[in-house]
Amino acid sequence: MKHTVFRSFLFFVMVFLFCGCGRKTEQESEVIEASVKETEPPVSETEAPSAEPEAFDPSEMKWIVVGDSITEKNMAAEISYYDFVQKDFQCEVVNYGRSATGYMVRGSYETFYERIDQIDFTDADVITIFGSFNDLGRGFAFGSAEDEGTDTLGGCMNQTIRNIRARAPEIRIGIATPTPWNLGQGYSSAEDSVMYWGVSKEDCDHYVTLLMEVANKQGVKVLDLYHAGLFDPNSDVDRAAYFNENGRQDPGVHPSSAGHSLMAPLWKDFLLKLMEQ
Repeated sequence: MKHTVFRSFLFFVMVFLFCGCGRKTEQESEVIEASVKETEPPVSETEAPSAEPEAFDPSEMKWIVVGDSITEKNMAAEISYYDFVQKDFQCEVVNYGRSATGYMVRGSYETFYERIDQIDFTDADVITIFGSFNDLGRGFAFGSAEDEGTDTLGGCMNQTIRNIRARAPEIRIGIATPTPWNLGQGYSSAEDSVMYWGVSKEDCDHYVTLLMEVANKQGVKVLDLYHAGLFDPNSDVDRAAYFNENGRQDPGVHPSSAGHSLMAPLWKDFLLKLMEQ
């Protein structure tokens, strides 16, 4: 009898322990599942994916071009770099090119930094400055990229950019280095050559380096046409192909329509980069 009672007692104890452990395990599982759910990010059925940014439409761009005789509409080129771009982009171009001018030299017109005050920036998206080497051979001091004021070339370059930002703080700014000049080869007299200005390759190299240093200091993108290798104005063949137009014999300073057509693809890529800033 005692053995029977004892076995019955053991049986109930084992059943109790088994059921109790089972409930504990189930409770622990519920706690673990609840903690996992709390760490999972909530899912919103109404949440829509973020919209992709709209692609830039070049036809909506208003582009202001500032420069010298290479930008001014004249007999040197019937079709200029901006004409080729405008044809492809269908954008608006406003021309402020003036012959024989530069960042510091006035010529018959105002300097680049002075010209900024004359510009109508209404609805303009981008402005580019494309000067040649008209500033050289005038006795101007180069100065440095740190210069303020307008007593040196570096100072005038800085002042041009500052004046743009003062007039149009939101506009995109781009600077192009000059295209190479013929520095005296292939001429019958000094009067036919740009060398009578006393311009040397060292001067041109220095000028381009200074301009790029100023642009870098000011956070402005540069289109380097000086080192692009598009044409060689010291070559008789290249002058005939890319500088002379409609019987006009250019000294190797002003690209013809054919020369501008070589620049145009670089300008297109440059403008797209400026507008994507």
